[in-house]
Parts: sequence; structure tokens; C-alpha cells
Amino acid sequence: MVVSARRFGEKSNNIGGIMFKKSDKITISLIGVLSVVFLFLSLNYSFSPFFKSEAKAKFQRAKGKADGWISLFNGKDLTGWDVPKRGNWRVENGEMVVTWDEANPGGGWIVTKEMFDDFILRMKFKVNKGGNSGVCIRDPSRATKNPAYSGYEVQIDFNDLTNPTGSLYNLARAYTIIGAYTPEERIVGKEEEWNQFEISAIGEHIVVKLNGEKVVERYDRRSLKGVVGMQLHDRESVVRFMDIEIMPISMRGPIPPPIEERLKNAKGDFKKLFNGENLAGWQVLWGGDWKVVDGVIEGTIKGSMGWLVTKEEYSDFIYRLKVKIAKGGNSGLTTRFPFPTRPEDKTYKAGMKDDKLNPAFGGYEIQILAYDLPQIGNPSGSIYNIGRAYAGVLKAGEWNEYVVYAQGPQTTVYINGRKAAEAEDTRSLKGIVGLQVHHLEEELVGVETEPYKVWFKDIEIKAVK
Repeated sequence: MVVSARRFGEKSNNIGGIMFKKSDKITISLIGVLSVVFLFLSLNYSFSPFFKSEAKAKFQRAKGKADGWISLFNGKDLTGWDVPKRGNWRVENGEMVVTWDEANPGGGWIVTKEMFDDFILRMKFKVNKGGNSGVCIRDPSRATKNPAYSGYEVQIDFNDLTNPTGSLYNLARAYTIIGAYTPEERIVGKEEEWNQFEISAIGEHIVVKLNGEKVVERYDRRSLKGVVGMQLHDRESVVRFMDIEIMPISMRGPIPPPIEERLKNAKGDFKKLFNGENLAGWQVLWGGDWKVVDGVIEGTIKGSMGWLVTKEEYSDFIYRLKVKIAKGGNSGLTTRFPFPTRPEDKTYKAGMKDDKLNPAFGGYEIQILAYDLPQIGNPSGSIYNIGRAYAGVLKAGEWNEYVVYAQGPQTTVYINGRKAAEAEDTRSLKGIVGLQVHHLEEELVGVETEPYKVWFKDIEIKAVK
């Protein structure tokens, strides 16, 4: 498709090597113009100031496959690395290998001589059975302090249920075990085999992929620049690394404020979703007995599960409330769930676990779980199956405050003032919000009390346009 421009005057003009004369009729290809505009936006990604990291990463990743990757390990020697005094760091068959050194015992980190700020890092690693190691990023101390806290440590340990492989140590918990009640049900990665990390650190946004699957994600500003390194943890560990390469990414412009600050400062006020007297503005999905008792919403279930959800939909918001749940209990919140329109889809049916008609998968479920088992895939505060929290934050039998921030693809969850989980996902960006009552997992928690009850109060939302 083309559009015609007016004719130029008698005087010739040379623009970009093209001569324009009075008799010339200039046609401008809209496709060409749009291509230039798209390239400019891709480079600057100013069209999405708050979610620019993902767009930029995708652009740079495509570019990097051609010419952006830099090898950090040449496969021959340890050139470019600061080798610690402890540990036997060496090269064998093109692999970087580290084992314990009995002559000079102790763990330690080998780190790059160069510091990096924004990048995509990838490498292959193999750890022996029972082995423990890690990859540090953005450590400004050059491992003179503990990189897990001065920078970030990406954990390598297939036996640690609290911080399994891929976790940002004690900051964001990986889905190396997902939806599982026994530690044998892993989804990715194995000891004594080659595994691959891809670690993206762009601005405050850090994403870890293990063998191609995203296992952890966090927005954090503890450190924005530092060295990359690998760890020797203990006497029993034997760790191998290969194909270590990095693609530096130049950030353009300042890092946007955190989602909490953006939404708190945005125009708008909180409104009550629950008036303390009745369930006006709410509707039941799947069942459950929902009523108001002494100014509190009480949900009761005997078998299966049920939801109480709003009639109004929301896109970007701060959603906050208080919940009380007995020890061993199971509940949740839903956000951005497109409410089903067909009557037959409003009743729970067996086999709907991964269905888009399930609020946990069509929208997002924020977990409420009052039993503290480290192998549970989605403890309290988890964004079900996409952002995993650490166990033990929720207080059973007491009122707990949940605050959910949602803007664009980002969701961030707090419990009692502590960040529990966050993630980026685009499966739904608008929908209802709601409350869940869920049957007990008696075989797990040893509780036989039925029917089960959960309580909610002080339910408010600040919608942001």
C-alpha cells in the first residue's frame, strides 16, 4: 500500500542520495515506514515503559543469536576468571571442573574479572549425586562477601526442597518441584546429567530458565551490577560447567518504579467489595455455602471446592483483604478470571484441574494454605504454578493480610507485609476477583474436620486505569 506526496518545487533536493525534482512523484511505502518505526520501538521499547524488559529481552535475544553472545570460558584454561585459593579449579575435556582440595580445604567462588549489569547468561552444568553448587550474578563484592546476599545466587541442588535448583537463594523459590506432594515428582533437571541455565537479568527483572522451562522470576534491586561466578560448596560436591556465554544488554533510560510504587501512586481510591452486611455485588461459582456472620464472609464446603466472585471485572489494581484459616486448611483468591457465560460451565466437574474454566488456570489463583510441608508445590502466597512462595509465611488460626498488585502482565503478592511471590504472565489481563473455599487434603495434614470453613473480611480494591 502506498500514499502519494505533493510535487516538490523546481529546485532539486538531494536527500539520502535520492534526487527530488519538480517532475518527481514521491511514493512512500507505509510498510517501510512502519518497519523503521517498529525497529525504533524495539530498540527503545518506550511504547511500554513499565513492561519493557520482556520486549527488550526478546529483541536482544534474537539479535544475540547472530552476533551478541560472548564466550566467558574458552574450554582450554581459566583466562578471564579470578580463581579462588580454595578448591581445585581446572579444565578437563573442554569443561570447567571443581572439586575439594584437601591441601587447602574450603569452599569458594570462581568469578569473572569483568562486571555485568543487564544480560542474558547461559551455561550447562552437571553435579554429582547429592552435590551442591550455585551460579552468582551481579555480585559487586567479587565473592569477598556471600554472593547469595550481596548479589544473587542461582541455586544448584536437586535435594534442597526449600531452595531447589534454579531458586534465587532465599529470595525466590523455583518450581523444580511443582504441584507435588512427594519429592520424587520433579519437573526439570537431574543430578549426574547435563542441565542448562538461562538467566536473564534486565533492570530489576530476573528470570531463570532450567532446561528451557521458566522456574523462577523476581523483581529486585538489591544489586544491579557485578560479577558472574560459580561455586564449590562442600567436600562431597563435584561440579562441571561448559558452554558459558553471556549477551550484554544496554538498558535505555531509567528503570521504572516498582509495581507497588506505581499502583500506590496512581490515581484512584480503594473501594469496599464487601459491605459487612450481605453479599451484594458477589456471585457463587461451583458452589460452597457462603454467608455473612458478624460482619465476616464465611465460606463452608463439604467435598470439592467453591468460589465466591465479584460481578465486576478488573484489569490493573491493588486487591487487599484479610483471611483466617484453620491449621490444615486450603483456600485461595482468584484474580483476572473471565467469568464463564454458559450455565453448564458454572458448576465444578471432575477433570477441570487444568481447564481454562478453572479460576486457577483461566485467571490466576493466589494460594492460601495452612500446612507447612516443604515439598508442597504451591505454598501460601504462590501464584498457582507460575510464581512459587516459600512455606511458613501464613499464620494458621489468625487473621492474615493479603495484598495483590496486578498491572499489565505482572502480578506481585504480599502476605502480612512480606513479598511472597511474583511473576509475569499474559493468559488473562482482565476478569473478576474472588475467594475460594476448598476441601481438606486429609491424607496430608491428618485433619478430618468436615465441612471445612474459611473467613474473609476488609475486602477492598483500587482499580487503576
